Amino acid sequence: MFKRAQIALAASAAPGLLGFSGLLHESAGVFQYVTYGLFGFSLLSFLFGMFEETPVPAPITERSAQQEFAFDSAALARITPRG
Repeated sequence: MFKRAQIALAASAAPGLLGFSGLLHESAGVFQYVTYGLFGFSLLSFLFGMFEETPVPAPITERSAQQEFAFDSAALARITPRG
């Protein structure tokens, strides 16, 4: 959620610049509404991200660290240098 909030905040910078700087006077109102919408989405994503539960990884124990892996087959690959 935090990544989504950062993307929305960065995406609201361009219409914010165009809407509030007066560079494009005719469509400034549209850019301002887009900026408000993206900024609001960014704020909501940030707030939801604060209360989002993330799974905690299981701790590594001695038993899990000493697990054996069984391989079904083994193959040798010979590598010869190019001359």
